[in-house]
Amino acid sequence: MSVFLPQATTLARARRRPVKFRPTRIAQASFLCMACWFGLPSAGLAQSAAIAASIVPGERLSDWLLRNAGPNADTTALQWQVPAERAPQAQLRQAASLGVQRSTGDAFSAEARDHLSEWVMALPLTGRLTVAIADARWLQGAPAQDPILQEGQRIVLLPRPSTVTVVNEAGLPCTASHTPGALIQDYLRACLGDATSSQVDWTWIAQADGRTTRYGIAPWSQEPQAEPGPGAWIWAPSRQMGISNTTSDNLARFLATQEPGEFMLPAEQTRAVTVRLAGTERPDGLRLSASDWGEIGLLQTPTARMTSSGDVRLHVSKVAPYTSGTVMFQRFEWLETGFRYTDVANRLYGPSIAGDQSYKDKSIDLKLRLHAETALGPQIALGMRDIGGTGLFSSEYLVANKRWGNWDASLGLGWGYMAGRGNLKNPLSVLGNAFDKRAPPTVGQGGVVNGQSMFHGPAALFGGVQWQSPSSPWIVKLELDGNDYQHEPQGNNQTAKSLFNFGAVYRYSPNIDFSLGFERGTTFMVGFTLHGGLDTLRSPKLLDPALPPVRPLAPVQLPPTGWTGTAQAMELHTGWSVRGIAHQHTTTTVVAETDTAVHLQERIDRAVTILHRDAPASSTRFVLQLQERGLPTLQVEIDRAEWVSLQTRAEPPALRLPAQRVSPGQRTSLAAVGSDDETGNTWTGKPIGFTGEWGPSYSHILGGPNNFVLYQLGLQAKLEQRFSDSTWLSGAFDLRLLDNYGNFVYDAPSKLPRVRTHQREYVTTSALTMPLLQLTHVQDMGNGHYFSGYAGMLETMYGGFGAEWLYRPWQSRLALGIDVNHVRQRNFSQNFAFRDYAVDTGHATLYWDTGWKDLQVNLSAGRYLAGDVGATVDVKRTFLNGVTAGAWATKTNISAETFGEGSFDKGIYVTIPFDAILPKSTSGNGNIVWTPLTRDGGARLNRRFTLNDLTRQRDYRALEWRSVTPTGVRSAENTSYVLREPSLHAFERLGDTTATLGQQIADVPASTWLLAGGAILASSLLDKPMDNWAQDHQGGSAERLGKATNALPVAMALGAGLLYTGIGGDSASSTAETALTAAAYTWGANLATRYVVGRARPFEEQGAGSFNGLTSNSAQSGFASNHVALAFALATPFAQRHDMPWLYGLAAASAFGRVQQREHWASDTVAGAFMGYAIGSMLTDQQTQNKNGMRLSVTPQAVVANWSFK
Repeated sequence: MSVFLPQATTLARARRRPVKFRPTRIAQASFLCMACWFGLPSAGLAQSAAIAASIVPGERLSDWLLRNAGPNADTTALQWQVPAERAPQAQLRQAASLGVQRSTGDAFSAEARDHLSEWVMALPLTGRLTVAIADARWLQGAPAQDPILQEGQRIVLLPRPSTVTVVNEAGLPCTASHTPGALIQDYLRACLGDATSSQVDWTWIAQADGRTTRYGIAPWSQEPQAEPGPGAWIWAPSRQMGISNTTSDNLARFLATQEPGEFMLPAEQTRAVTVRLAGTERPDGLRLSASDWGEIGLLQTPTARMTSSGDVRLHVSKVAPYTSGTVMFQRFEWLETGFRYTDVANRLYGPSIAGDQSYKDKSIDLKLRLHAETALGPQIALGMRDIGGTGLFSSEYLVANKRWGNWDASLGLGWGYMAGRGNLKNPLSVLGNAFDKRAPPTVGQGGVVNGQSMFHGPAALFGGVQWQSPSSPWIVKLELDGNDYQHEPQGNNQTAKSLFNFGAVYRYSPNIDFSLGFERGTTFMVGFTLHGGLDTLRSPKLLDPALPPVRPLAPVQLPPTGWTGTAQAMELHTGWSVRGIAHQHTTTTVVAETDTAVHLQERIDRAVTILHRDAPASSTRFVLQLQERGLPTLQVEIDRAEWVSLQTRAEPPALRLPAQRVSPGQRTSLAAVGSDDETGNTWTGKPIGFTGEWGPSYSHILGGPNNFVLYQLGLQAKLEQRFSDSTWLSGAFDLRLLDNYGNFVYDAPSKLPRVRTHQREYVTTSALTMPLLQLTHVQDMGNGHYFSGYAGMLETMYGGFGAEWLYRPWQSRLALGIDVNHVRQRNFSQNFAFRDYAVDTGHATLYWDTGWKDLQVNLSAGRYLAGDVGATVDVKRTFLNGVTAGAWATKTNISAETFGEGSFDKGIYVTIPFDAILPKSTSGNGNIVWTPLTRDGGARLNRRFTLNDLTRQRDYRALEWRSVTPTGVRSAENTSYVLREPSLHAFERLGDTTATLGQQIADVPASTWLLAGGAILASSLLDKPMDNWAQDHQGGSAERLGKATNALPVAMALGAGLLYTGIGGDSASSTAETALTAAAYTWGANLATRYVVGRARPFEEQGAGSFNGLTSNSAQSGFASNHVALAFALATPFAQRHDMPWLYGLAAASAFGRVQQREHWASDTVAGAFMGYAIGSMLTDQQTQNKNGMRLSVTPQAVVANWSFK
């Protein structure tokens, strides 16, 4: 095959005028590109054939470079072209072209869309793949990145480019001379002019080496950028054209497969310009830092800004008399949550319980992004401080931010503590006089989310600006404070001589900030912030033994150590216990018990590396049978040749075959020969038997009244005796060596059995304790059913026996478990003795992986240790590196008063795999748990070895969790994938859905409004007769039926929620989402309707004609019926999409209970039915329309169009 080294190549094309977009034109373009597919050279390439150099199939690219170009050749524009890659690149080109056609910008005319779409479709299919570093000597030192050239492939080595090509929606490329030091903005000004370039918010660069990057360049979106190199393409769509980021990403990656514009574009189709450096400072991203309160903000005031998803920060600040320590999590890109302790230096915790310790306040904060910043609109966030504590510092706020380069300004409206000045009337007072007053905070009962105080009371403006230095790590802040500090909690008023605060932040390193400020005109502030990404935690494994290199050729036979040496090496590198190895024909099977490491795929690759080193060449297939505690969990089949190819060669993506396949684990029997037999076919390991390990231990209690931190250091021994793979006895022993428990004298009050508040006694009574001594047996019952039985000292405070059943289908998003236990409270010394208290406890738990943003929701219901009955909701997110951040809340049938301070059990936790933070591969996790208080209500048994944990390898994401490795350059990267427009979650579509719903309502004909209004008026004729009937039918069967129908909307909502989990398939899940969304909009619409109408309910005995709207209590009035409206909103999407009209009858039945219970007049229920049906129908239409339209597919053989009609 020929390879070309042209001085310059030109693809000659005739000038085209814009034409309408037609499938026939796409087919013609595809046919022209088929010439490239079958090897017909273009005119430009033919001109360069005179300097062709041949490829020797099987030679390395480095060898070809040395042979044909020399070691010092300029390879800036080197292209490695593989014919097999043209097919995926055709799909990528098609996706970019169709994305242009579907652009929604009003300024992007149909003619302009057609022109740009055709220009894209006319670009050639090159089959180009990336080369890590196109340097012959470097490639020789990295053979895995050095492509092995095959028959049919081409190498195109162009001269060093001297231009950068700019393309925007006009479809007329501009070639600008490459200028060292020039930024993207410089090239855009040269090619597009100042006016047009100022309309560009985001650009995509396709560098000459084939790699693409997106950069923000507008004053509101600017971020650090790499200079466009010679030969780069810049795609710069204007914001008003409405071209989606997905389309732009697809187009940029397709442009990266092209030659530099100067070599392929005819001169008459381009404009050549000269670039002038503007001399502006290098752009930088917006630097975000913590406020005094820990959230992203200025000093005392928050801003609408959010850090990236997964970010966590620890912030400590002091501004007398307050010292705050805050931990904040960025759980999603739109949600920031955290908790804080505030020390009030001049107030005591309580002399009777804490001596002279200063007062400590606990609080939980939340900030929700409502709108992301755009070119014309600010970022908007709604936030709340101290929503779950005592409320001493409780505040609510609405704040907006707008950026201009290195400046960022905020303006907000606050309520509560941050609005201490209270110089503005509450704008929400239009909803009722109740919003004018706010109850004062009190010390004592905490933990209640006091909705009756939120957004109540006078308001105050706050805001400010920050400026970041472009040449140093300083951030300067100035703010207007909404608090005058004359209404401080606990009567702790402070002198304030100024409304303005100012300060600065010094970014010492990417993860450490120091802050200093001057506030109130009287007081200095100092602060420290440690921040980083939970999702980016990683630690190089410097202490791991070195893995053997993966060599292309397999050994002829086993090494002298046989399978014994293989098993030992595998255990060394994976931490597994190898139970047996068998080799038969072309398959080698390994049975291994895995450890608790989360990064399973990395262990699998290490195991295969060892197998490849030792297994004879006759073994072409490896099978790993993985089990945990005797439960078969996962079977991994490895195609040896493909796996080796992936490790040792830069294989074109289109030619790669799957190297690994996973399936449910199976129990495998190996011939028990005890050691290698003469043929080396089978080996079995010895039983695990007794194991033990010891190490340091540490625990603490945070925020108690005796000491803010109570801690203990000691030694812990963990012992285990395995009677079989699935039966074992586990024990743990702790020896306390150092602590400050001498100060621990306070016992929390309790009105319940003391199931957890004996905490002090358990940690202080004995220095030597036995936290665990448990006998466990587990069993795989088949078809995803698992069972376990256990008995012994189950945790530090309880011993007893119990059983658990779990149903976990293979790779399902849902699992269901039930555990039942009889336990007795242990002696305070944690030995073999017990106390008198005993209880039966257990729960049914639904485990649901939502499939959205790696979010999992666990719902447990049952009986708790204090005998109370209730439910726990646990919501957590697990990042790619296995780090989990979550929170839980438990509510039982005991009152807040009986529960005590805190009102209900709740907490926040982070689980970090040791693999992510230690320099040696280590199984297990570190757990950080924060609970505001330890109380007896809602307390669960802390069991070990739960079936959900033991079967986690059945999770469809089990092999996705791995170490976060730095992004490196690789040859043959798969860059021809097609990005689809993201499927947004209901919350993310809120703005578009609301706008569309508003338009749908506006489009309702007047005749429809009149018809509905007439029906409601006609039904009012039945109001009094039906209420008379209801008064005559209180009690008896009518009342029982009324109560049953009242529960219908709740049952329908629960059913929709269950279907939303995916249990009924994707179609039912999608409809359930529409139904739940319709219910939410219906509730909001009806709340507004009630507030305006204010109709009295029948039981109030004011008559059907009593209306008193726009008052503080009118939102609780009767018109329209919420029950009926929600029932119809939930029923309508299912009835219309799944042909279930009987659901309307079920929804209508809910009206019976509302009338019989005298909660509503008959016309209230009719109005509710119309409202729920209308909103449900409109949202169903939105869902259906999103799935309609034409879909066009272009292949080398055909053009296929599919239409979907409503």
